Amino acid sequence: MKKVHVLVGSLAVAAPVLATMTPAPTMAAAHTDQPAKSKGKTVSVFGAARASAQAAAASSSSSVIGASPSTGNSKVPCEGVKKYHKYKNLQSLTFWSGPLGNPISYNCIGTVEGRWYSWSLNPDWVFHVKIYTDGNWSKPWYNRKTKGYKVNSHILYGVQGIHEWLRAPVRVCAAWYHSTSTSPGSTPTVCKTID
Repeated sequence: MKKVHVLVGSLAVAAPVLATMTPAPTMAAAHTDQPAKSKGKTVSVFGAARASAQAAAASSSSSVIGASPSTGNSKVPCEGVKKYHKYKNLQSLTFWSGPLGNPISYNCIGTVEGRWYSWSLNPDWVFHVKIYTDGNWSKPWYNRKTKGYKVNSHILYGVQGIHEWLRAPVRVCAAWYHSTSTSPGSTPTVCKTID
């Protein structure tokens, strides 16, 4: 009888690797971890096909802690892989996200971009991003304004790098804000919610 220790997230992730293992005695002898007096030999599969940290974290909700999920001793990198886009009121909101958990319990919010297609060339417009987490739409977790960049005579562009894990569902909102005392104001807010 052989004992197999799998050091990846779950048996589902390691199943293809386990299926291809041959029970040859030479293979077991090469990876023996137990003393000779044990009743069986232990075969360890270290990093079966090098499953990504995100796949390992997704297999166990207990490995996700706070807004910075981690697996073992290393943090899961927050890199948005799926593009989300919304266009409304001559404005566009684009951001990249990636899920973590099964079912999804966290979303990575990567880079957030905005464009305003009816900019009037007045100076001092800033790109305002608000992000809400865990279904709480009353108080933003993230609330920041950054300088907008002129693309041409009628398009203004803004970008902010967030790169944080947030508990799902997550709502990303953006607007353009004019802060001068003579003519303060803002454009309508554009929001996109992901589960």
